[in-house]
Amino acid sequence: DPFVPPPPGASAVVLDLRGSTGGYLAAINDLLVPFLAGGPTYGIETDGQVDMATARRRASVELPLFVLVDEETSAGAEAVARALQVRERGTVVGQATRGGFDLVAHVYEYPDHGGALKLAVGRLVAPDGSSLAHGVQPDVLTDARGEVLEAALASGEFPEPGSGPGVS
Repeated sequence: DPFVPPPPGASAVVLDLRGSTGGYLAAINDLLVPFLAGGPTYGIETDGQVDMATARRRASVELPLFVLVDEETSAGAEAVARALQVRERGTVVGQATRGGFDLVAHVYEYPDHGGALKLAVGRLVAPDGSSLAHGVQPDVLTDARGEVLEAALASGEFPEPGSGPGVS
């Protein structure tokens, strides 16, 4: 289990997904399980049908959660951020994510022939079935230079959702 629980006395958890593209589908659930008490985590839509993955354990971390994203956050990392946002478990802070990397692919290796075939088999969707194709919009929008974000990290106090530069 790669998750390291917060130390005793911690008042919140900051999950920094800035610049992350995520990774394997199983890693999405591994990252979400400590924060979600069962229920859907992400889905794969194929031919109009959605196969939803679920968190099957009780959440082990109940502290407030802040998820940091930026324009380089994509694919599996977007799925994590959106799942926590949709499930109302974490506040997403930063800039709109990249989007456009929602295809799920399987790689079929052919070692006898020295090659492989990468085949798109579906699209990654959020727990509510919404598309990740257009990225994730943060609950708290920060400026491009990250000054608001860096100040929040330093102080441990984040603005309320729906606030920040560029939010009216």
